Amino acid sequence: MKSIISFVLAMQLLFQPIAGLADINDKSFIYEHSPEIFADYTKPHELTDTEKAYVAHAGGVLMGMTGLNCLEAVEKSYARGFRLIEMDILFTEDDVPVMYHAWDGDNARLFGKKPFTVYSSEEFKSFKMVYLWHQLTLDQMVTYMCTRFPEMYLVTDTKGNNYYLMNVLKERYPGMEKRFIVQVYTRDEYEYAVQKGFPNIIYTLYRTDDTKEQVLDFCRKNKVYAITTYSDWMDDNFPETLNAMGVYTYIHTVHNPREYAIVKSHLYQGIYTDGLFDVNS
Repeated sequence: MKSIISFVLAMQLLFQPIAGLADINDKSFIYEHSPEIFADYTKPHELTDTEKAYVAHAGGVLMGMTGLNCLEAVEKSYARGFRLIEMDILFTEDDVPVMYHAWDGDNARLFGKKPFTVYSSEEFKSFKMVYLWHQLTLDQMVTYMCTRFPEMYLVTDTKGNNYYLMNVLKERYPGMEKRFIVQVYTRDEYEYAVQKGFPNIIYTLYRTDDTKEQVLDFCRKNKVYAITTYSDWMDDNFPETLNAMGVYTYIHTVHNPREYAIVKSHLYQGIYTDGLFDVNS
């Protein structure tokens, strides 16, 4: 009965207007509307070694299309066994976080809208996505995590203000910190994420100017959950040194079995992939 009540409340939450974020410090979105939704889902799923090794990139692939960040892509990835699902997060013109990669060509590719235009949250929600798929706000995604995808971890990737995003995650969804794996792009962002109480932080290197030695030194001094890098760093003993420190190592984005074999030969432990294979196969 309790699960039925939570589901009904969640559905009401999904289809009501989503408030702006100007007052997020006053009261959290979830606890303001329906705290029962989160009561059973703040405790994270215990990942298997296999589940930890694979991250669905941008929600995962769907009908050969990538970078979708939509409900149906997440649903397919989850059904294929992915429990770590990375999604892009941007802010609308009125500062509402939505699951979206960029206000550029994706506007035309996914919605048939004018590229390089930042839209409001109401406009974004009103758009018709290709194949009638469903774009998501962050509020909707988190609610689905507590109803349809109870074992999912959300790996964040934002092209916007990461400090603001961490504030939103902390204040708008209290108790959910362990189900967010926050990606940070600088050492200062890492320290802020620690202050906010996020236990699992990925330091992703595609924007950093740090050298390998600087990254290694930082990991020696801090409890970093994981490092994510790309093929340009795939040499010498960099991943092996991190693994010995207890830092999990990922590489992005792996698209085919040949790339995957090369990654494994360099001792990286996990990959980001659009959907190379089923995790549970």
